[in-house]
Amino acid sequence: MNENFYQSRTSSYENLVKNNLRSSQNLAGWLQEFAPSENFNLEFENQNQIKNLKSISFWNIEANSINYNDSLEYALKHRETTPVNQLHQGWSEAEILMLMNKAISDGSRGKDYQGVHIPLRNYPSGGAQFPIKLYMVSNTNAGFFKKNKSYEIHSDLGLISRVEDVDFKFEEVFAISHFNKKLYKQTSDVPFVVVMVMNLKHSFNKYSVYSQHLAMIEAGHIGQNLQLVSTALGNSSMPNGGILSDITKEAIGLKNSIDDTVVYGVVFG
Repeated sequence: MNENFYQSRTSSYENLVKNNLRSSQNLAGWLQEFAPSENFNLEFENQNQIKNLKSISFWNIEANSINYNDSLEYALKHRETTPVNQLHQGWSEAEILMLMNKAISDGSRGKDYQGVHIPLRNYPSGGAQFPIKLYMVSNTNAGFFKKNKSYEIHSDLGLISRVEDVDFKFEEVFAISHFNKKLYKQTSDVPFVVVMVMNLKHSFNKYSVYSQHLAMIEAGHIGQNLQLVSTALGNSSMPNGGILSDITKEAIGLKNSIDDTVVYGVVFG
């Protein structure tokens, strides 16, 4: 095992409690460790950064052609975690784009701050620093989306661009697949997974060690949105904390990045 990724199992619950108390948001700790040091303006993506990449818009879509139940009550009552062996329903290109449009952003909202236009998303950000980046790893052929290809979701532009070709097996991004042959086969039939990548390069300057806590909260917001919209589309989903960071980073073109860590994912079927 690569020692860079090995962590001892000797940690106890008591040590965890001590660490939580040490880093908790008590007044003294907040003032010393967590209070924002200043207001940092993020540099949002622009079209020039991805102009040479193959991409597709999830803002400009024909929503009327998609079967979608817009009742919040329906989505809340019917949202459920579906076992991986049942995640085999096919998704169309239009459904994938609708998923991003409703769960991430549709481009209709924004605000001006200190002379900068800030696009707003459909979920709360971790400290307004957007520490979670989104990628899609595809295991199906659905229009623009191809089997064993990966895509970056550009939330502020409403675009999905294809990551350069990398050799990988879709089922190997899941931790469970590496020690359960039955689940290895089942995950090989899953259509796609949306992966959440934590990058604290910007938010750490503002929130120090608390930036990681905020990133995890943001990932939870995104995961809930994705599941609810999937339910409204009549499809299934499964949140998954066992997305392997090293293998997935290679699949999405971030193999050599030390700033990015895969923290969460939602699998769709």
